[in-house]
Amino acid sequence: MDDPLPPASVAPAAMPLATLLAQVGVGRARVDLDGCWQWVDAQLCAFLGASEDAVVGEQVTTWLVAEDARAFERQLERVRAGTDPKALCVKVVRADGQTGRLRLALARAEGTEPAHEGVAVLARAVGDRPARAAEPEPEREPERMSDLLVSLLDNTTDFIYFKDARGRFIACSQTMARVTGHAHWRQMVGKHDRDVFPSDDAERYTDSELPLYNGELDRLDHVEPYLTPEGEQRWVHTNKWPVHAGDRVVGLVGISRDVTEQRRLRAALERTDERLRVAGSLSYDVSYTWWPAVDRLDWDEGIDAQLGLPKGTIGTRLEDWAAQVHPDDLPQLKAKLDAAVSQGAAFEVEYRVRHADGDDRVWWERGVPVADGDAVPDRWVGVCTDVTAQRAVEADKSRAFAALRLAHDVFQYASEGITVTEPDGTIVDVNAAFTEITGFAREEVIGQNPSLLKSGRHDAEFYTRMWQTLLDSGEWSGEVWNRRKSGEVYPERLTISAVRDDDGQLQNYVALFADITRQKAHEADLRYTAQHDALTGLPNRLLLQDRLEQALRHADRSGRRVAVAYLDLDGFKAVNDTHGHAVGDELLAALATALRRSVRAHDTVARIGGDEFVAVLTDLAAEGSVTFEMERLRRAASRPVQVGARRLHLSASIGVSFYPQVPAVDADGLLRQADQATYMAKQGGRDRIQVFDPTAHHRVQARQQRLTALALAITEDQLFMVYQPKVDMRTGQVMGVEGLVRWAHPEQGVLLPAAFVPLTEGHERGIELGEWVLQRCLRDAQQWRARGLDVPVSVNISPHHLLHAQFVERLAAIRASHPGALELEIVESSQLANIEAARATLVACRELGVRISIDDFGTGHASLTWLRRLPIDDVKIDRAFVADMFVDRDGRAILEATLGLTRAFELGVVAEGVESEALGTALLDLGCAVGQGFAIARPMRAAVVPDWAAAWTPPDAWRGLAGD
Repeated sequence: MDDPLPPASVAPAAMPLATLLAQVGVGRARVDLDGCWQWVDAQLCAFLGASEDAVVGEQVTTWLVAEDARAFERQLERVRAGTDPKALCVKVVRADGQTGRLRLALARAEGTEPAHEGVAVLARAVGDRPARAAEPEPEREPERMSDLLVSLLDNTTDFIYFKDARGRFIACSQTMARVTGHAHWRQMVGKHDRDVFPSDDAERYTDSELPLYNGELDRLDHVEPYLTPEGEQRWVHTNKWPVHAGDRVVGLVGISRDVTEQRRLRAALERTDERLRVAGSLSYDVSYTWWPAVDRLDWDEGIDAQLGLPKGTIGTRLEDWAAQVHPDDLPQLKAKLDAAVSQGAAFEVEYRVRHADGDDRVWWERGVPVADGDAVPDRWVGVCTDVTAQRAVEADKSRAFAALRLAHDVFQYASEGITVTEPDGTIVDVNAAFTEITGFAREEVIGQNPSLLKSGRHDAEFYTRMWQTLLDSGEWSGEVWNRRKSGEVYPERLTISAVRDDDGQLQNYVALFADITRQKAHEADLRYTAQHDALTGLPNRLLLQDRLEQALRHADRSGRRVAVAYLDLDGFKAVNDTHGHAVGDELLAALATALRRSVRAHDTVARIGGDEFVAVLTDLAAEGSVTFEMERLRRAASRPVQVGARRLHLSASIGVSFYPQVPAVDADGLLRQADQATYMAKQGGRDRIQVFDPTAHHRVQARQQRLTALALAITEDQLFMVYQPKVDMRTGQVMGVEGLVRWAHPEQGVLLPAAFVPLTEGHERGIELGEWVLQRCLRDAQQWRARGLDVPVSVNISPHHLLHAQFVERLAAIRASHPGALELEIVESSQLANIEAARATLVACRELGVRISIDDFGTGHASLTWLRRLPIDDVKIDRAFVADMFVDRDGRAILEATLGLTRAFELGVVAEGVESEALGTALLDLGCAVGQGFAIARPMRAAVVPDWAAAWTPPDAWRGLAGD
């Protein structure tokens, strides 16, 4: 790995970073994942009082006291679990038996192999400081600095920076580089604050550092604001101290930690406290905090007023409150409190307290324990509520229920409500079931007319027909909607019969009724189930069709418009494949809620299957845009959703169609149009809105026709392969060939991949085409070996094909039929929707002996991410950077940086676009030996490859560079 310090030409006054750390008493080390020292510098050895040989290989915990050893093991366990460790202060037992304290700053140190992973450590003495060690051996310093400091600067979340005597940056953490708008911290080297910060901030930072440089201040410790590149105001807690060389200040070291969230949290807590204080003053409840260990009881300001006492009467000890409790209830209260304290648990208790007016009030109290961190509870927070009136009401109800027992005895076998009336309708008796159903007590309805139960849902004509039937036949039966005492309207099945004496004279009417709410609810449930999606509760396709047809009829009458939006979630299948269907279902339910809330009350959102939703927006203006409404739907589908410990983020492709149209279209036609527009949105890049139009519809049809023709081309052998060699430009050795597919179209002639391959992305035809290419390339390579040419063949793989569930299994089967060296090329500009799934697939491919290459490197959006997270063997530099190297200094710089990256990651490199002898010479001068391009060979048929490889030799200018 290269030396992490900048060259002298960049920072002439910069002192080596290792020397700078030694000047401020900072030792460095590296620890493996088993907790053993891998190496330590002289500064840390001096503190431990032992030689490097005596330290390296030993467990770190053997040098620590027991409690701190456990703390260090916990941080090591965080690293093993893939989490960044935290800094800690430990007590160290030196070799001579003396003890001292070290402040350890820890950072994960990642290696190219799991066995190389570990922890980078910076150690600074706390309190007395051991003697400064001699300068580390120069020949060993770059190697140690590469492992330790680069890992620390790249991985720490703090802003760490080192400046020289002129205030220019020597080095800084990657976090600081990002916040100043730099891709890497090396780009900060040699710059001043005024070069990277707004002028006001830079001036403030410079002024604050002057006392450090002038020797007027040994340490700067303060909180200061800063602006992010996006203009957001944030805050950091900064510590700075000077670096001395003899009597001179030669630089300074600074560590700043972002404390914005802590400040915001503190402000939020203060606002919450104020709201709670105001809420407490307006509530009929009183709250408290009780610390049993110190016998302290803090009430809110309402406690005295609740008991009619002057403010400040109730003291702060438990016994002060006990004096207000009824003596008979005090033992119960104390027992509850003792049990809560001994068990560290919540409690509930009801008891009486004395009011200033002499009456007892019934209080209900509930307390919950509160602990800081994982410690045992040290306090209880509780609320007391005066429930005197509630208990009185409950007592009154009990007395009322006792009075109704007589009616229950009379009608003890009746499960239906019974009402007995005089001929004029005056109620003379009711049973218990009447009370249970209607909510009216017997004494409330005796002497009343049954009309007090009227719901208002039936008109006068309904009751006229009822009484006419009753008079004519002596009986009426049917369903009626009545109203309970609570005001709730409910359905009942009612039968009214006339009771006559022996002479036929009307004596009474008896009404029997049963509450059929559950029956009606069950019927409603059946209707709801038939019309709604079981998972999300949204209308299903059946109800959507009905509402859409209603909306179209209303639009015809009103002259307004209707919009139909068809939403298809992007990447939902990957969620199911990665996290399981249970997580996918929770995600769908959450997104359904978000979508429903994003539309107006009279609009409809329906789920019509899988991850597809339809929104019907009605009553829209005849002219005008609905962009806002559609964008609101798209944002609702794109919001991150928390499912358990996972934070999932999808997007949606939305197709929109409108009604009315010319020519006319029905509900089914609108849905089909919106569906087709959604497909176009998917093709256009996903996470976008596409309005249906005939041109787009024709394009979709044309794509489908082209895909159908491609399927025929595969079966009828219209496809063929050509191969372009990759060679070592110094020696002429053929390093491999790249397979390129062509389509001998019967009408359009030979088509290049750009004319048909993009159409297959995301379609099963792309997988079929990819497997055909793999089989044909490996078959051709097998025939070359029979002719004496054994070279690997490279094949481009699309993201959709790579992430297919059976990709590895099918690849293994193809290679079993046609064994040979194979390299998969992934175009860096392609979108890997699931980087972790791609990593797992590529690891499995490498286990099959397949090499992995990034094609067109530098043209995409995540080069470093891919190099760090994917198992890459080779990098192919895009032809654009090679072509620009003579005309564009920036292009050449990018090319040099890319070559540096490949060396840092120990990757093979191939330069594309070697179109001239001069380009090849320039690439060899830069250390890039393997090239591909027209200056070497154009793509050729398989039969030609062996003869070309046997005859080809590099230009003399290239051979002259061999061994450089």
